[in-house]
Amino acid sequence: MLFARASGRLPRGVGWWLIVAAAALVAGAVFGSAPLAQLIGRWPRYEGAVALPVYVLAAWSGARLLGGDAPPRRVRTAWVTTSVAALVAAVIAVTETFGIHLLATTQARPGSVFGNASDQGIVGVVVVAMLLPACQRVLASDRATASDSSQRAGIGWVGLGSGIVLVATSASRAAMLALGVVLVAHLALRLASRGRSGGGRGAWGLPTGLAVLSAVLVGALPMARSRLTGDSALSQETVTNRLTMWRATAELLRGHIAVGVGPSGFSDAIGAVLPENWFATVGEGAVLESPHNILGQVASAGGLVGLVAVLGFVAWVIRETRLCRRRGSAVGPGALVDLREGAILAILGWSTALLTHFTSPGNMLLPALLAGAFLAEPAPPLTASEGDARSEPRRGPRWWAVASVVCVWALGLVGAVAGDFALSSGMDAVQEGRAGAADSAFTRAQRLRPWDADVPLIAAESFAGGLDG
Repeated sequence: MLFARASGRLPRGVGWWLIVAAAALVAGAVFGSAPLAQLIGRWPRYEGAVALPVYVLAAWSGARLLGGDAPPRRVRTAWVTTSVAALVAAVIAVTETFGIHLLATTQARPGSVFGNASDQGIVGVVVVAMLLPACQRVLASDRATASDSSQRAGIGWVGLGSGIVLVATSASRAAMLALGVVLVAHLALRLASRGRSGGGRGAWGLPTGLAVLSAVLVGALPMARSRLTGDSALSQETVTNRLTMWRATAELLRGHIAVGVGPSGFSDAIGAVLPENWFATVGEGAVLESPHNILGQVASAGGLVGLVAVLGFVAWVIRETRLCRRRGSAVGPGALVDLREGAILAILGWSTALLTHFTSPGNMLLPALLAGAFLAEPAPPLTASEGDARSEPRRGPRWWAVASVVCVWALGLVGAVAGDFALSSGMDAVQEGRAGAADSAFTRAQRLRPWDADVPLIAAESFAGGLDG
């Protein structure tokens, strides 16, 4: 990314909001139960220095590559790669639905590629939202009037269908709701833009067709149908559990209203306010590490300060977007317009789904990339001398400072991944009855991640489970 020709950059205001949010998270971690581990990141999602910078870098990459005045070929490349990836994931999801597991998984529902079924459904919604405006433009244009970028976006139809399959096979009600919100919002945008070329033409056809296709697939898949109608006992239980989680989260926040319990501190603090029979009901060994609501998750990690920072950032984005439209700076080639509208729809669908779910790398990276592309402002134009030296980018002190920080952070990621591998090896060894090998693996994991207070806990739980078995 550092060597790519930048077409856009994140506005300076984004940096200030990130600093405020980071300060809230640090304050919460300092007052948490394991400050160092929470700052670096704890199992299972490592939302500290391990994972959160990845999300920020994804947004930065989206701004640099797809924001500002990005050439249409870059946008088409994004559509093609997203469509191909969605197709591969959809094939795996379909095979898992019919009991053919191409990847090792212990889950009853598809989702092994992304983490779990809900993550898969959310990614499907984001893919549909990203590609929907481009496909609408192709549908609304004839060969004589369609732009080259719109005509070549035909690969988007593959991704669009694959996204629908990902949502249906996930059997995630949150993803189904988010897909409905995206289709309605897209229709509203189309009807509101009748003045633009192709804006209102055929506006009803595509979202209606996708809604019908989704309904047919959901109706044809027994698990998705039973979860949507509530016939499944598990689907009823998850609704009850969500309500219990949210009530417990509200009670927890009353005692930590200012800065919360820090990132990854929810699992330690929530046990004190959950009903006594909670873990006995949901199953032995269950870990509740999130309130399964994005607002509750932000508030528990950063308290009122973090929640105000996030809501303030959203208000700032809305304000900046309106100002850009008033100044007419949101005008660009058809591909860029389609990409930005798709980014709006994707963030809307992602936010809707996370009202009953939690963040994870599986469902965060693509929305973060699109958010960066949407927020980006055009990069400063190159001077003549800079244009001649484009193939040899300058490497000043700032460049080396950034590169050094990224290298140190990357080394930390290598240690975290190696520690996870050692943990996994230890847990497998316990299940196979090899106590000596398991002890060696857990000891190695502790050396690789000396800050992680969860390593001895996971080791003790694994040995206890093996002994009980």
